[in-house]
Amino acid sequence: MPKKKQLPMSKSDAIREHKKAHPEMGPKRIAGFLNEDGYNVSPQYVAMVLCNDRRKDGKQGFANPGDVPCSALMAVKGFVAEMGGLEKAKKVLDVYDQLVE
Repeated sequence: MPKKKQLPMSKSDAIREHKKAHPEMGPKRIAGFLNEDGYNVSPQYVAMVLCNDRRKDGKQGFANPGDVPCSALMAVKGFVAEMGGLEKAKKVLDVYDQLVE
């Protein structure tokens, strides 16, 4: 049985190096380039490595304005979906605001 080709670095290190060299590239393109180089990685794996790196750096994917609990954000998301979109939800909230004044 032939030996596997030795790669110069781990998959995760290759992803980090490629992202550092090309910060504008997304996970799908990075995976494509690394697969050409012999690394067998999926776009999901690339995204996971990059996300974990952001977490370690203390940078989250989005900024939570103030101290809004996640449960409140999920409730708002459900409300907006129930209303049929953000614009309709804003109109309903405007009417509610007028009622409570």
